[in-house]
Amino acid sequence: FAEGRGPNGSSCVKFVDVSNSEWSLSMIRHCPWIITAGILAACWVFDAAVALHAKPPTARRRRSVIFTRASSSLEPTFKADHVELVRMELEAGARTMVAQVAPAVRVSLGEEFGLTGVDVTGKLVRALRLLGFEYVFDVLAGADVTIVEEASELLVRLRMNLDGDDHAPPLPMFTSCCPGWVSYVEERAPEMIPHLSSCKSPHMMEGSIIKDLFRPNGDETDLSVVSIMPCVRKQGEADRLPFSSSTGARQADHVLTTVDLAIMIKAAGIKFAALEDSLFDPFMGL
Repeated sequence: FAEGRGPNGSSCVKFVDVSNSEWSLSMIRHCPWIITAGILAACWVFDAAVALHAKPPTARRRRSVIFTRASSSLEPTFKADHVELVRMELEAGARTMVAQVAPAVRVSLGEEFGLTGVDVTGKLVRALRLLGFEYVFDVLAGADVTIVEEASELLVRLRMNLDGDDHAPPLPMFTSCCPGWVSYVEERAPEMIPHLSSCKSPHMMEGSIIKDLFRPNGDETDLSVVSIMPCVRKQGEADRLPFSSSTGARQADHVLTTVDLAIMIKAAGIKFAALEDSLFDPFMGL
């Protein structure tokens, strides 16, 4: 777990990729009930802890805690219009456009075109290609990587605590995949920040992998990664200042919501319901 610094010098959460994992994807896939039970148990423990130890915000801020920050220390005050920026990049054609799609979008998008409750994955991928995206990846690949890394980090925490290491991160460990949840902890319960996993969310992790390893022309600045997400909070997550690669490039250049994408599809005159299905591009064999 690493401590970060915001532009104003305040302490904050710094998300880092944990070390090489010894867990295999097949191991995680074959024990989803363990993961589900663990998440539910962690949520119950956290709710109980907050209920028992809740204090007024002013009193809590006066406590000596390691990680605290104002909400603006990591996120720029200027909010970019991602829809317009994506349109401009697609029209310019100067960069290779890469889309990555969250699981929830493939059903909810259908509602915008009279296909309520229908899995429109194939049509969604086809529509993105017609809009001008050269590559379309499934964020499920990033989710696989995230759950393996989170499991590996949990094992490290358990081992350090069982060994009585004075520098062991605290338990229980909570997920850091939801930016709304992370912001809630940062602003309302900062003393719980060390309990958050250091792993990034699936689309940010996949975006960083794409920028680091998937470079058609050998330069990550030639890539524009656009995440298609169900939650507007993902836009603020992608705008966080520390989420950039070693060269300073954003790990996810833009984020579009389900409604944003539907608006773009309709504006382009694409007959979504009549589209033939298309497949995701393979992501590192996943």
